[in-house]
Amino acid sequence: MEGEILQNVSGEVELKNVKLAYPSRPKNIIFEAFSLKVPAEKTVALVGGSSSGKSMVVVMLERFYDPLGGEIVLDGVIIHKL
Repeated sequence: MEGEILQNVSGEVELKNVKLAYPSRPKNIIFEAFSLKVPAEKTVALVGGSSSGKSMVVVMLERFYDPLGGEIVLDGVIIHKL
């Protein structure tokens, strides 16, 4: 299986209306319609309580888990197409 290859990566990341639950607890929704846009070359801090889903944002970017709904976009390309 081959995906699209980005020739030039600027690093803009956008989560659009993401829905996510922990795979071990599918009925416990972590994110519902969560959106976040991080422009290229910018730094963002995710702050929240224990088990609030902060680490899951990175886990989704790394594609260990895919969202139940919505899209994660890197430089204008949905990441599951990469």
